[in-house]
Amino acid sequence: MRVPNAFALLCAIPAVHGWGELGHRTVAYLAEKYLSSAASDLVDNLLANNRGWDISDGALWADAVKHRRGYNHTGKWHYIDAADDPPRYCNVNYRRDCKPGPGCIVSAISNFTARVNDASLAQKQQKEALMFLLHFIGDIHQPLHTELLDRGGNDIHVNFSNRVENLHAVWDTHIAHKMRGLKAKEGDDAVLKEAAAVWAEELYAANEATVAVAECRDVSTAEKCALEWAEEGNAWICDNVLKPGVEWLKDRRNDLAGEYFDDAVPVVDELVAKAGLRLGAWLNALAAGRECAGFVVQEGERIEI
Repeated sequence: MRVPNAFALLCAIPAVHGWGELGHRTVAYLAEKYLSSAASDLVDNLLANNRGWDISDGALWADAVKHRRGYNHTGKWHYIDAADDPPRYCNVNYRRDCKPGPGCIVSAISNFTARVNDASLAQKQQKEALMFLLHFIGDIHQPLHTELLDRGGNDIHVNFSNRVENLHAVWDTHIAHKMRGLKAKEGDDAVLKEAAAVWAEELYAANEATVAVAECRDVSTAEKCALEWAEEGNAWICDNVLKPGVEWLKDRRNDLAGEYFDDAVPVVDELVAKAGLRLGAWLNALAAGRECAGFVVQEGERIEI
């Protein structure tokens, strides 16, 4: 088992749900702590609307919208199906795993990175691009969003706390909820927002004093960076998520809320922390590029989605 890496932000120039509401809100709140003033303005201005959304609400939008007419095709952008052979070996191959046409999470991150600062696009389109990024940079850090086997674990039914769950949902939601002592269901927004804010503060406090390390944050090479993140997440499939083997995981005598959960806790903390740090760096870089181009969103403009 690998131990979590301590790292800090560099000074900036199918039924899949990523981390679930708690995880996505935590990633967004953590990213917010690292934003430059220009990046904060970028997020605030593009998310401005009459619903009173904060950054964490924007990070949930991509999961809701994929069921709407005109957005059904976006579901395939939440993952990349690595056709590897876990737990024997894990790897991501872009040409093999990111299908032409629908694309995948790696190509989606690259595409929407470019669209946020595309002056030829309407502000509503820039806003959508931002919200997709808020979500997808979280999703790509959930290991099962980088795995083809059994639809990313959706078809692996397991015992978690004496309840039958699918492995994907265990990693999306149930591990995180148990870690944070929550019994709230997805959709209990006030409870989950508060829990996410506390988790983000803890992750920030744990990492703010560490030595800065090299980090992929060049938005001009978005596909390369996203692929690196996918490869890193996919390595956890063999090292942790599917390490016991599918048959062991499916055996209902094995409750994944025990030792399996204990091994998963530091992994989830590390990946959520990395997602928040990387999202913050990404938004800072986008905002810096926007300033250099003299590209400013009008203050207070309301863009309803």
